Amino acid sequence: MESIFRSILLVAFLGAAVLNLSGCETMSTIDEGLAKTTRNSPSGPRFDFESRKQEIDNGNKNLEQFLNKERSQGVKLNAEAVGVPEYNRVRKIFDRVHSVLPSPYSQEKWQVWVVDNPAWNAFTTGGTGIVIYTGLLKDINDCELAYILGHESAHVVLGHISKDTTYQSIALISGKYH
Repeated sequence: MESIFRSILLVAFLGAAVLNLSGCETMSTIDEGLAKTTRNSPSGPRFDFESRKQEIDNGNKNLEQFLNKERSQGVKLNAEAVGVPEYNRVRKIFDRVHSVLPSPYSQEKWQVWVVDNPAWNAFTTGGTGIVIYTGLLKDINDCELAYILGHESAHVVLGHISKDTTYQSIALISGKYH
C-alpha cells in the first residue's frame, strides 16, 4: 500500500513539475526564487535549531554514512553510475542552482551525488550534499532536474532537516514519538 501511495505522490509531483516547467525559461524563475529565499518560513520567522556549522556537520556525517553503506554494497556513484557526459550534465545544472542560493549557502562547497538505484528519489541530509537516484534521473529533462535540485536545496536553506531532527529528538525525550 505504501509503494502505491508513493507512486501516486511521485506522479503528482512530477505532473506539477511538468506543468510548472514549461521550457527552460523556468530556470530564471527558479534562480530568482532561490536568490530571494531566506531562513524564514512563509508564516514568519522560524527558530534556528542548530547553527549552520552543526547542520553541515550532522548532515554531512549522515550523508557519508549513507554513501559508505552504498559503496560497501558495490553501488556505483556519480560518473560510474551514469557515465561522464550524464554526470557532467547533472553537475552543470547543480552548479547553476547552487550559484543562486542565498549567502552563505552559495559560498559553501556543495556536491551532488548520483546513486545507481532504480528508485525515483532525491534527497538531502541538510549538509552540503544532494543525492539523486538514477531511476529518477533517467526520466527527467534538464528543467525538471533543476526543479528537483532547487527543491532539495530549499530544504537546506529553510532548515527543514535540522528542524525535523530536533522535533524527533524532543518527541523521543518526551516519550510521545512512536
